Amino acid sequence: MKQINKKLPIYKQAWILRDNYKEIGIKCVYNNRNRNVYLSLLNAPLFVYGTSEAQMTLVGCFKPFNVVRDNFQAYANKYRKMYRILYSNNPEMLKHLE
Repeated sequence: MKQINKKLPIYKQAWILRDNYKEIGIKCVYNNRNRNVYLSLLNAPLFVYGTSEAQMTLVGCFKPFNVVRDNFQAYANKYRKMYRILYSNNPEMLKHLE
């Protein structure tokens, strides 16, 4: 994981943050317009078909950039925990946490 120099322009900090999340399997997108960060599971499909119906993946969460940047590991853990709870009865979706 790379350290983020807070003196860098925000877009450069966002690239580093994106790469850090990517290393642990989480997609991180920075929205310059509202200065929020979007997190989602990197390799999870949009839909996974179960026994009777399609189940949509957890969309993610929006948080201000500086909050996500400064609490990297906490947000990574929180996102994985939400995903695990939401798909506890769907082993196909849980494979994407590995």
